[in-house]
Amino acid sequence: MTEINYHRQLSLVNPESLKVPICVIGAGGIGSMTIIQLAKMGATDITVYDMDTVEEHNLPNSFFVPQLIGKNKAIAINSLVYMFTGKQIIPITEKYEGQSLAAYKIVIAAPDNMETRQAIWERVKHTDKLLYIDARMSAEFMDLYFIDPNNKSSVDLYEAHTLKIKNKDTLQETCTAKAIIYNTAGIGSLICNA
Repeated sequence: MTEINYHRQLSLVNPESLKVPICVIGAGGIGSMTIIQLAKMGATDITVYDMDTVEEHNLPNSFFVPQLIGKNKAIAINSLVYMFTGKQIIPITEKYEGQSLAAYKIVIAAPDNMETRQAIWERVKHTDKLLYIDARMSAEFMDLYFIDPNNKSSVDLYEAHTLKIKNKDTLQETCTAKAIIYNTAGIGSLICNA
């Protein structure tokens, strides 16, 4: 594969600025859209945690294709990144349960539950030189939090008002109104823009 020419985006985002270690936790709707876009923008050091497999109901609201049904999501998104960019990401096929995140400069939380978000936050909340992004969605709604773990007022607000929510208290849509592609794609785009 030939080297990708980023000429048309250089005044917007130079791929050199994306040569930082990025960790995405969750490769479902939000995660898959974000990972593909980051890779196509020129990010080359992306680690992805996801223990789940691609299922048929994931296809309409994520970047996966039917041929990947039954594959682990982290492995599947690695295949797609390679297909689109010729680059590989680092897939970790296990559940995120508090593993160290000290090596990363950007951590993107896109899991499907609050407990995992809380575990991620415990690892990043006092990390220097880190951008932490917490992305959430339900149906056509989204919440995006961009947190500087070294900014006390930002941390206090995040911990007091958004992190303590329990799964049972989140917006619970019916099974047929949980996710849609324009929302996951939009959230991924906003994350990449940040």
